[in-house]
Amino acid sequence: MADKHLQPWKMPPLIKVYEALGAVADSRVRILGERHAAVVSSEGDKTYAVEIAEREVSANDNASYWQGYLGYPGIAVMITRGLIDADLDAGRLPDLAALRMRLRPEETPIPAIVVELAPLAIYDELAAIDVAAAHSDSEVAP
Repeated sequence: MADKHLQPWKMPPLIKVYEALGAVADSRVRILGERHAAVVSSEGDKTYAVEIAEREVSANDNASYWQGYLGYPGIAVMITRGLIDADLDAGRLPDLAALRMRLRPEETPIPAIVVELAPLAIYDELAAIDVAAAHSDSEVAP
């Protein structure tokens, strides 16, 4: 089974976009650097970390971590960074399907792995060495 943290995001519920817009409007989004940002919860008791790279976004809010879809902190940072301005400027909600495609992990081929099985007789030889070593007080020469 593949690591859940490397899977593409599921489509977030539309309410998450509205929550993100509220975070932006309330000035709860802080850009901390080129890749890092923080978003304070509406209650003010939690701060979520968001990291954005070229084709990747990660966040530590419950939706992003447990539900497999990008939660409002990640969406809020994308809005603040101007990654989805065109839709908002046109009075539309962001095209979540297009964002999902844009931010999905790049597909990499699974490497071919060849395992050569040893002849069964080798196991008998190894077992005999182990038994001989256990019953001998002398050292075995290399």
